[in-house]
Order: sequence, then C-alpha cells, then structure tokens
Amino acid sequence: MFALTIIKLHLLYFIGDTAIVKNCNDGTSDPALCNTNLPNVNATSVQLHEILQIIFGILAAVAVLMIAVAGLRMIADANNPQQIAKARNTIIYSAVGLVIAISAELIVTFVASRL
Repeated sequence: MFALTIIKLHLLYFIGDTAIVKNCNDGTSDPALCNTNLPNVNATSVQLHEILQIIFGILAAVAVLMIAVAGLRMIADANNPQQIAKARNTIIYSAVGLVIAISAELIVTFVASRL
C-alpha cells in the first residue's frame, strides 16, 4: 500500500495528470501511459515500518558502540590531548547520530501510523 502510494506520487510528479494516476490501477486507462518501468513492490506499510525499525535499531546500536569505544580511547589516552580531542569528537558525532536515528524512527512510526 505504501509503495503503491509512493509510485502514485512519482507518477503524479513526473506525468502531472491526476486522471492518469487514478486510472492506472483499475485497468481502464491506456497501458502505455501507465507503464513507467518502475518496479512493482508488494510491501505493505507494516513491512516497510518493520524494515526501517531494524535499520534504525542497527544504526542506534552502532552509535552506542562508537560512544563506548571512544570513551575507552579517552581513558586509555589520558596523557595525549590530541587523542582525547579525537575521542571527544567521536562521542559528539556518535551522539548526534544516535539522536538522528531515534528521531528518524519516531518520524517513521508517526507517518506509518497515519497511512
């Protein structure tokens, strides 16, 4: 359903005629106009949501792992200010990545629940 909506939006954007977009799925329009060479995906919005949850979960786990590794580097290189600065930057960038992954998950959950 979600993939079909995306395909309809792409058709609407590239073709610009809403009548063509509405009639492509019921078989009443000219098949030549509906053939966009786009793949036909039969995934539902629930399946898409589950896939994105897994992807964002993996990204969040990698970010937490990077924070832990950078913390250990900071402890191990306590006498070297350059290495401490690198570890601090890694922690900051990983925290930003973690916030982005969590925000993306929240956005996907919100959008998927509205479809």
